[in-house]
Amino acid sequence: MANSPAFVLKNVTVNMAGVNQIGQMAQLTLPAPEASTEEFRNAGMVKPRLVRMGYEAQSFSVELSSFDPAILELMGNGPHNLIARGYAESEDGTEHSYRCLMVAEATAVSPGDHAPASKASLSTEFTVHEQTLICETDGQDREVWHITDTEVRIGGKVQNPGMARALGLA
Repeated sequence: MANSPAFVLKNVTVNMAGVNQIGQMAQLTLPAPEASTEEFRNAGMVKPRLVRMGYEAQSFSVELSSFDPAILELMGNGPHNLIARGYAESEDGTEHSYRCLMVAEATAVSPGDHAPASKASLSTEFTVHEQTLICETDGQDREVWHITDTEVRIGGKVQNPGMARALGLA
């Protein structure tokens, strides 16, 4: 383990509508897995406990510093393939990267405020149907997580492997 800053994120971009938005992207928020829980208390238990039931719906948002009609047209046109990419560097000079591959559907597109001689903005929100987060370090890709409607893998390990068999999905 390094004793100096590692994985310092230095740059990001996103590919939407088949176009790499490099130089146009102001900010993005990656989807993050969040457990969905229910309070559970059966006979004999003096306190309830939270039981994992699955995962919450995921979202992805991006803000562009441009006004691009192709991005506006993502709204209402079904799921799209999106790729968010990031570049990180450790203090020792080791380079790292990540890519988040998503199948997502636009749920909100806001063309922002417009004023003369001002930078335009365009914010887009997506609901994420599938995603795979891959981090690369030392030339090796590592799948951090892969989430679909019926399977979750974290660190390459399938969560609830018996569920697919029980439901006839495997």
